[in-house]
Amino acid sequence: MCSFRVSLHPWRCSLPSGDPSHVGRWRALRDRLNVLLETLVFLNLAFLNLRLLNHLTMTTALPFADERLDAWDRALGFDWIGCFEFVRDRPLLIRLFDRSYASLTSLSILAVLILIGSGHLPRARFFLETFFVTAFLSILIGAFFPAEAAVAFLLKDPSAYRNFPVEPGIYHISHLQSLRAAGGEILLRPSILPGLVTFPSFHAAAGIIPCTAFFGTWAFWPVLFYSAVMIGSTPIFGGHYIVDLVAGIILAVGVLTSMALHRRHRSVFAARPRAA
Repeated sequence: MCSFRVSLHPWRCSLPSGDPSHVGRWRALRDRLNVLLETLVFLNLAFLNLRLLNHLTMTTALPFADERLDAWDRALGFDWIGCFEFVRDRPLLIRLFDRSYASLTSLSILAVLILIGSGHLPRARFFLETFFVTAFLSILIGAFFPAEAAVAFLLKDPSAYRNFPVEPGIYHISHLQSLRAAGGEILLRPSILPGLVTFPSFHAAAGIIPCTAFFGTWAFWPVLFYSAVMIGSTPIFGGHYIVDLVAGIILAVGVLTSMALHRRHRSVFAARPRAA
């Protein structure tokens, strides 16, 4: 299982002597600062390396899987065009979906900081490890299903839908085409590395993980609301097929279950937590 730890021994201070309650509070503060520093280092390394891996796996010559993914949608009775048209006619829903989809990374980092700040250190580690294990697996699986994604494949002219603030679901196309072009330039700029995985949807998977990490706290219901909206935005603003969402949710549940049963995290949900 994935584990992250950064040795910070030279930075640690000796505990003050005296009142045991002061010693306990100092220990709690020290532990939170230690986990916070571990988290910041881990996030900096993991985000960059996962994005690079995602782009490198898309340089293969495997054929696009759009026809197969669309066929799976239709076989399961999903109407992607109907879903798109439902959202297209609702400006308020468009704004809500746009903001929720774009804020996944920043709000995921905020969620970890809330768990650390509220003293739920085992839950913070559980959140981080499941988040990045799921991301890693989605990249590996997605490498075998390269796709232009639903908006580009199913809509003849996405730019014709002017009621959207930006053309939805096609932000990754130029990067994907450049990576797959024979002799094309491979430009890996850390500041501009959009996600290129279509199947499974990592956004859908990432919506399940914080709900688990915050289960039993007052923050669970706001987190659940955000996750539901963000997952709902994924077919349009992520350009995903509906089957991508199903696969992403199944992947997240599998990783969460495996990690929760591992001895490292078995005690995380053993007792009802204090309010986060």
